[in-house]
Amino acid sequence: MFDRFDRPLPPATHHQPSPHSMRHDDFKVPNIRRRPNRVSHEQWEQFVEELFPKFTTATHQLVPIAPDSASQFDVASNDHDLPIHRVVLRGERRGDSCCTCPAFRYGVYGTCAHILFAQSQFDETTGELPVRSYSEIFVRHGLKRAIVFRPAQDAPRTVLKLARHCFDAKRLLILDRHPILKKLIERAADCRHELRINDDVFAQLAFEVQQRERHRLTTTLFRRGVHSNAFDSLVTAPLATYQREAALNAAVAGRFLLFDSPGLGRRRTAVAAAEILAQTACIRRVLILTNTPTLHTWLAELQQSVTRKPQVVFGTQAKRTQLYDADMQYTIARYDDLKDDLAVITGRLKPDLLILDETHTLKRHGADTARIVRRLESEYLFILSGAAPARVPGPFVSFVDMIDRYRTGLLDDFLARHQRFDMHANNVSYVNMGNVDNTLPQHFRRFESSEYRRSLPELIEHDRFLPLTEPQAKRHAELQNRLFHLASGFRLQASEGDADTSPEIRSPKPEVLVLHEVQATIAAMLNTANDMALVDPSQSSGCKVVTMFDLLQEHLESPQVKAVVFAHEVRLLQLAKAKLAGSPVECGLIGRYMSQREQYDANKRFQYERNCRVVFVSDGVASRLIFRNVQLVIHLDYPWDADRLRQRQTHIELHPAFRPCHAYNLISYGTIEHWLAKLRGVHELLVESDLRDGQSVVLFDALNNVKFFQYVLAMLDQIKETPMVITSRSEQQSQVSVVVSRQSRRLC
Repeated sequence: MFDRFDRPLPPATHHQPSPHSMRHDDFKVPNIRRRPNRVSHEQWEQFVEELFPKFTTATHQLVPIAPDSASQFDVASNDHDLPIHRVVLRGERRGDSCCTCPAFRYGVYGTCAHILFAQSQFDETTGELPVRSYSEIFVRHGLKRAIVFRPAQDAPRTVLKLARHCFDAKRLLILDRHPILKKLIERAADCRHELRINDDVFAQLAFEVQQRERHRLTTTLFRRGVHSNAFDSLVTAPLATYQREAALNAAVAGRFLLFDSPGLGRRRTAVAAAEILAQTACIRRVLILTNTPTLHTWLAELQQSVTRKPQVVFGTQAKRTQLYDADMQYTIARYDDLKDDLAVITGRLKPDLLILDETHTLKRHGADTARIVRRLESEYLFILSGAAPARVPGPFVSFVDMIDRYRTGLLDDFLARHQRFDMHANNVSYVNMGNVDNTLPQHFRRFESSEYRRSLPELIEHDRFLPLTEPQAKRHAELQNRLFHLASGFRLQASEGDADTSPEIRSPKPEVLVLHEVQATIAAMLNTANDMALVDPSQSSGCKVVTMFDLLQEHLESPQVKAVVFAHEVRLLQLAKAKLAGSPVECGLIGRYMSQREQYDANKRFQYERNCRVVFVSDGVASRLIFRNVQLVIHLDYPWDADRLRQRQTHIELHPAFRPCHAYNLISYGTIEHWLAKLRGVHELLVESDLRDGQSVVLFDALNNVKFFQYVLAMLDQIKETPMVITSRSEQQSQVSVVVSRQSRRLC
């Protein structure tokens, strides 16, 4: 089978000007609002004008681009550091005039401060636009765009006659008759009549034509729909019926909202849709933007689903630039690096398909990052989230705006059905957000079938691979070198014809002393990976605590959800609980140091008090302690110990009404936790080597001593990746503060 990514690209189409040339001092795009039905046209016009700053001749000047030009101007500021924008005036009707500024290109009002200034200056000097000697075809901007034909007064009759075949009585283009437009252009040239066509017209037409062509090619390749055999060779991982249906719809739409519930495989659905686009639209480069914990979740998904090798972009800016230059079909990057890597992404990578994951958490990365994401240029776009639209109505409007790039009417219909705007109180509310699938049937999907959810497993496990802070990474590297030095005294020696191997200690030190040093080093490395080796853990946070906050914030927005956080180290639970002190959600702590009566009393409070929704539990608590109605479980440490995870799970009673329960294993990437996690299910965990309080060494018999050193050597063989390192501590601190403050506001 040929490589779909090596097929030649289709002819280039017109793109709108890139928003990344926008200067930092450009005016922001006004919020999206739709005119209420009870508001008059005059009142709305006045409201729209008040949205934009007013320019005066003291701050700006109107410069004609040519001496004989009466409708095209450059609006220049007296401050030479500010950008110059070009304005084309076509009359008083809103949306007919155009400007090159971002507020016009990405807004929905059909005007901007530059157009308003040009119109006011033109009215004061000339009064009205001169009679045009040419005809023109342009795009009328607004919530719903239209291609308009405006003939000159002396236009030839043959041109007007042919225009009636492709434009309606209001002189708006009939899309089904766009092939006649070519004949109209040729007829105007034959008559030597000037016909001006704006570049936006070709971009608008190309979008419509390409979407119909994608639909034709997709139905040709997948003749039987979700039952087509073509799905068998599309991806190597299995696809459920609902995933196949969503992948087909996303590939046909090109710009799609995939808001499946967690655990229903939305990432695999997006990969399948990307593979379909590789066949139908010849896309070559896919950029996936996501949060730090899900970087390697995406990597694992791609390695299971496609044969091409993906890459994760992480590290210093120089290293990231080098990775972007690599010829990879799938590139996975972080939202946190987007601001610094923007020039490389738009200048070198130039992705054909942009996949935005975990978009409901986008604002946590800062307003600048959210604004850059909304203006990223890509022909195809998939927006993924596990949150229901009713939970994020404000950001959801921005997502609909992003998929309705050419204003085909999707955004207009959405606002008409769901937005309620009080212009006088300047208050916005959203209604009927549960029926978004009826408003956007071809561009939105949220699969919540109760029948299918009952067929899901009671427990769905998720691995989240996290970076380290700089102090953690430095300490872990020192301990890793020490462990390698100790392991150099081991030698696996096998006799001929014997498959069993046994390590032999080659060290002048006594064997018990080597055993003590190895166990102490492993214990210190585990503490380092678990945020326990920070200089002052009470004043700073590692990535595990931040990720725990994110997961709690995401799941606790549903009032019936309760969460249990497990850890072996009681001190780690105390630190995590202390970080949650600023939230209105009450939480409890159950440690092995507590008596059974205290443990049962704390569990009773967790079960029956409505506002107590989080409990922190250490290993070694009473075996009969059961937590009911739990939908979220977080393992802060020991994610590699399958027996320990099963033991923790015995304390959770899964209820059919709360299916599925999501269990998150937080793993520090490239650390000892990651090495041990790769041995999970492959190499039996033979010995228990935890150093208890006041204990210096765990002694074994001769057989288990051999098995312990075998396990250590097998663990060291798994070292292939290096830890991801968060270079800025302020980045982590800002994430914690944002999460706590946002959680306090949204959960009150």
